[in-house]
Formats: sequence, structure tokens, C-alpha cells
Amino acid sequence: MTAPIIGVSLGEPGGIGSEIVLKHLVHDWKKAPAYFPVIFGTQEILKHPALQTLVAELGPILPFENEPQPQTVYLVDTGNLSTAFTIGKPDAANGAWVDHTLRMAARYAMEGRINGLVTAPICKESLQLAQVPYTGHTTLLQAATGSSDVSMAFYTPKLKTILTTIHTPLRTVPSLLTKENLTRVSHHAIAFAHMLGLKNPRIAMAGLNPHAGENGLLGSEEKDILTPFTAVFEQDGIRISGPFPPDTLYYRAAQGEFDIVISLYHDQGLIPIKLIGFETAVNLTIGLPFIRTSPDHGTAFDIAYQNKASHHSFSAAVDLAVKLIIHGA
Repeated sequence: MTAPIIGVSLGEPGGIGSEIVLKHLVHDWKKAPAYFPVIFGTQEILKHPALQTLVAELGPILPFENEPQPQTVYLVDTGNLSTAFTIGKPDAANGAWVDHTLRMAARYAMEGRINGLVTAPICKESLQLAQVPYTGHTTLLQAATGSSDVSMAFYTPKLKTILTTIHTPLRTVPSLLTKENLTRVSHHAIAFAHMLGLKNPRIAMAGLNPHAGENGLLGSEEKDILTPFTAVFEQDGIRISGPFPPDTLYYRAAQGEFDIVISLYHDQGLIPIKLIGFETAVNLTIGLPFIRTSPDHGTAFDIAYQNKASHHSFSAAVDLAVKLIIHGA
């Protein structure tokens, strides 16, 4: 396909999202414009004094057209944000604007006006203050697109993982290891592998307990739930192996023994991902009708609008989105 059109959302207005988007466009995209960028944001953010040097370096930002021109940045102004928006802390008005902006970006993607979406970090507390009933991008975009099942996955060049449960308290994880949830994440692990061009992926499931339960001595979930599931699961000739002791599984995967690890809870998967590739890790939502990626870090309120934020993880998210869109075309 020709260069894809990629929507880029500015994320939480009070965080580093706008800075990392502009830095990516100035320092990386301008040197190698492999896609057409469409910013989903608002002039109130782009006109902030702390961003003016970057905006000037980037050049004109034009209203979005259906037929974008090369080396041009476009804006879909989502409005609904005060010029006095809150910076450096969670805020209800910011959360409401994020919800509105992401829904608009999702609509553009559903209509085929953009080929994919890369999202800057948002603040879960801002969403909560705005009474938006979602815990982050994954569930919000699931609702906005009417997708029945989605999973959160993470990519680094050395390690890839997908989460069975997402933002849930640790004490509730065992009760969520149902056949339905394990089947969903296993199907999505295979879809993730196919998106990456892996035809015969080696997929491994992590155990829940220390040493994967030691045959029931350190916990029964492996013996009663996980092992019986992996023993019979198969899709398109692909089997899921495990469960394996988590303390060695991620090392084995990073060394190339496995292509994708199914993690059972958030920190089990995120700690090794961030340790291995803090500035290269990318978050993907599997199960949406379009490609969506995001940098694997937060809003960094403490350095917002201070020209201190690194854009490298955002650039990695864009690079992966471009690769997946072109591969899937």
C-alpha cells in the first residue's frame, strides 16, 4: 500500500503527550516521512507557550483533508477544551476531553479515514474524575468501536507478551482465570503473532504461583486450571505450551525460545517488558477493527511542558503501527 494515514492523539492534556508527539514529528518523522500524520487534538494545547519552538520547527499544521499531501501534518481539532486546561495533575475536564477525542479518532478509523491510531498516554484518574467508566485506552476503545473482545499486548524487539487480565487488583486475578478468558487471550496471542508475520509461533503461558505451583504445593491454579487448558487448546494447528515458572519464562522468551508469552496479570508481564525495553516498548490493543499502538509509559505529570520528555517510545509505537498496517494490507 501507499504510505498509511495514521491518527495521533495527544493524550492527557496535562501530561507529556503533546510534547512527545511534536518531538517525534520534528526529530523523526520529518527526516523519514513514512506515513501521513493526523493529529487529534486542539489548538488550545498546540498554542501553549512551552510547545511553540517545536510547533515552529514542525511548520504549518493544516486542517485534515481526505487526500493528504506528502510532508504535511494535519489536525482534527476536537475542541471542547478550555485555554486554561489543568497541567500537572488529574482533572475532570481533561478526562472528559480525552474521552471525546478518542471517540472521535476511533470513528475516523472505523470510517476508514485513517488507517491506524497511535495514542499518547492518558490519565486513568482524570477519566474517573470525569465519570468516564473505563480504566484506560483498551476498554474505552473497545466500547467506542463496539468490539466484543480485546486484549492488551506489549512489544519489544526481544520480548512480546499479552495480558490475560489488565487493570485488576491482584487478589481478584485467580477468579478471572476462567476458560472464557484464557480462550480469548490465547486466540489473541495467535492473532498478535500473525500480525507480526509469525506463521508458526511458539507461545508459552506463565504460571500464577511461584515455580508454577510445584504440582499443587504452592498453589492449585496451575494444576486445576492452567495445565488442563493448555493440554487441549489448539487453533489452526498452534498449541499453547506451559504453564511455566514465571521467574525463568521471560528470560527464556527474551533469549528466543518463545515468540510470545501469555501473562496472567498486569505486573507479571509489564515488569520484564519495561526492564528490557523501557524506551522501545509498545502497547497494542488486539481485537479492535484497526491497528492501535501506544508508548508503554505514563503521563509524567512532574515534567509536563518542561521540554524534558523523551519521545523515543512514542516513535517506536509509530514505527510498529506503520509496520503492522503495511504488513496487513
